[in-house]
Amino acid sequence: MLVETGSVLGPSELIECARASAEVLLLPRSQIQLRFRTRAAVDLSCTTAGLAAVAGATSSARYSTAAACSRLWFHGRNTASQPVYEAQRDMCTTALTDCT
Repeated sequence: MLVETGSVLGPSELIECARASAEVLLLPRSQIQLRFRTRAAVDLSCTTAGLAAVAGATSSARYSTAAACSRLWFHGRNTASQPVYEAQRDMCTTALTDCT
């Protein structure tokens, strides 16, 4: 990821570019996914991972809060009201199948 490269190599321009991308792509995407109650764990997991990476590189509460809200979906804040993440196995199902 761009933000990880910027964190390792040091150019603040890379981190700023990742932050700007998060603003226009990841934050709106996470809000849409949660508002319209996405069923695809893989889609939301990518968005959540990106937000968490930007939060780590920028120390911004804005991105860490958005990532934390997105993580709640995996723990049962979804259309089925069922967790899809299994901590013991450190994995999640790929989609909700029992949605009403």
